Amino acid sequence: MKKLIPILLLCVLSLTACGAIQEAFSEAMAEMRETGYDIRGNSTHPEELVGTWLWRDSPYYVFNADGTGEMTGTALFWGVNADGELLVCTTLGLCGDLCNRPSRWNFEVDDDNLTLRGRVLTYNYTRQR
Repeated sequence: MKKLIPILLLCVLSLTACGAIQEAFSEAMAEMRETGYDIRGNSTHPEELVGTWLWRDSPYYVFNADGTGEMTGTALFWGVNADGELLVCTTLGLCGDLCNRPSRWNFEVDDDNLTLRGRVLTYNYTRQR
């Protein structure tokens, strides 16, 4: 029995920590819903970006004219903000219609080529015809 007491104590502490983590996560999700950015309502959806963009010959981004789309099968919202940045949000299940931390990209479209530049990485895509 003496050997079980530390294990039981550890289990109780783990459950307490788990509850605290769950509570912190719930609070963070509520804050995201309250402070999120409405990508579809506060941005434009330039025609030059609308369509399916391939990476290594496979569909990667699908940008629809209404600001919805997909990224490798995951639903997203997208738009271009007043600073000319492409915003992409794939956390729809967490944030609803708002996005707290969208991906931000500087972009360039040259014919059927799309270049996305982040702080560190640059990606190139080709428009599906």
